[in-house]
Parts: sequence; structure tokens; C-alpha cells
Amino acid sequence: MIFNNTKTILFATLLLLLVIGLLSCDNKTNESIKSTSAEEIAKAISKMTPAQRVAYDKALDMIEKAKEDDATHLDLNLLGLSQLPPEIGQLKSLKSLFLYRNNLTSLPVEISNLNSLEKLYIHDNKIKVLPEWITEMDMEIVWGNGGLYLGNGIYLRGNPLEEPPVEIVKKGKTAIKAYFNGEAWVEPAVETADKMTPAQHVAYDKALSLIETVIVKQNETILLEN
Repeated sequence: MIFNNTKTILFATLLLLLVIGLLSCDNKTNESIKSTSAEEIAKAISKMTPAQRVAYDKALDMIEKAKEDDATHLDLNLLGLSQLPPEIGQLKSLKSLFLYRNNLTSLPVEISNLNSLEKLYIHDNKIKVLPEWITEMDMEIVWGNGGLYLGNGIYLRGNPLEEPPVEIVKKGKTAIKAYFNGEAWVEPAVETADKMTPAQHVAYDKALSLIETVIVKQNETILLEN
């Protein structure tokens, strides 16, 4: 009888350890999915003006529609947004997200869960502090050059950035990471425009203008298709 009781206790202990292990794994999985707390969302919404709440609700409706359509592109430009709904993190197929010319002062951490995202346009907003998690995304961070968008990236031009300073952001993700880590960053030697001859400058500016025209038309086509 004692032997049987010992076996029962041992079996129960092993079973308990197994359950604890599974719960631990589940918690680690949940930790990898970043989210904004309900309290933070409620606090942000409570501080909105009526116009800001209208913009927020409109963006939320557009996000829900994009989720239903499994959209790859979403245009939330010029809505007057002061906060981006955290539901944006549910759009797992999203490749391009347009948020420029709003009144955003911060970004929800849920954006970092968009693993398919290739282009994030957040220029001309009111962001002063860049979140450190943005350097973990699989995109270059670009200050931008007017309306010129070359390749994939996170475009930040026109934000009153203080942390990191604009001069650091202009140097790209490597410099930004070094700033957050408190490390010195040395800019690699490159050929600069001031070394060009007048004829090379003319050719360079002409090529830049042509590229800009083509890419702006491509962006317009993407928006029309969506």
C-alpha cells in the first residue's frame, strides 16, 4: 500500500511539473507578442478631443475593414490622428502602412508585431521620442528626402525628434541603436556629393528627379488600388 501511494504521489508530482512547464512556455510565447494595456488605451482615449475621437474611430473602422480584407496596404494619412489604435497589430499581412501628416506623438508597440511590414510612412507627425523597439523591426530607418521614397524602410522626416536627435536619426538604424545602447558611433567613410564635378551634380540631380517622379506615381497607384 505504501509503495502504491508513493507511485501515486510521484506520478502526481511529475504531472504537476509538466503542467507548470507548459504554462511557462505559453507565457514566453505571449511575452513575444507586444501589446498596449487596456488601462493605457482607456487613458489615451479619455484625453482626446471630440475631433480626435472621431479620427480615432474612423481609423479603427478602416483597420477592421483591412483585417476582413486581409489587406497588404493601409492608408491612414491626413485623418488628424493623435493616437493610432493598437488593433493595427492584427493586420498580419500588411506590407505598407501610410500614417503621414497626422498629429501622432507616439506609436503603439503593436506595430512591432507586423512581421510582413516593409514600408512605414510616419513622416510629418509630432513624434519627439522614438521608441527603442522600432530598431528591432526588419526595416531600415530613414529620415527621408522630400517626397523621395527609395525601397523599404521607416520614414520619419518632419517629426520634431529629440530622442534620438534628428542628426542621429539621419544616420540610420545602426547609429540609432548605438545611441540607445549608449555607444559611440563612427560614420563610415563614403563618397559625398561635395566631391562631384559640376557636370556630375547636374546628372545626379536629373536622375534624382526622374526617380522621384516614378516612385511617387507608384505610390499613387498603390493607394488607388486599395
